Amino acid sequence: MIESPAYELIKLEGIREGIKEGFQKGVEEGLRAGKVEEAKALILEALRLRFGEVPVRVIEVLEKIDNEAKLRFLHQRAILCKSIEEFERGLEEERR
Repeated sequence: MIESPAYELIKLEGIREGIKEGFQKGVEEGLRAGKVEEAKALILEALRLRFGEVPVRVIEVLEKIDNEAKLRFLHQRAILCKSIEEFERGLEEERR
């Protein structure tokens, strides 16, 4: 089959559009992942400043969370809770 220059131009434009959309999606996913990791770091920082050493089990549970809203809530809880044990209880409630 002989392909016309118009067909080649349309095909090339489609490829460009696909690359552009893929790049945009990658950027968005990267930004979201960065926000999630930053939120986890802020939670751990708040807990360390308030209570010292953070139990490994808390870190392990936090590492599994990728919901930004849930992490924002946990950051607030890390700031407001009275003890690391209280934070852990709340963390377990969030997992359910």
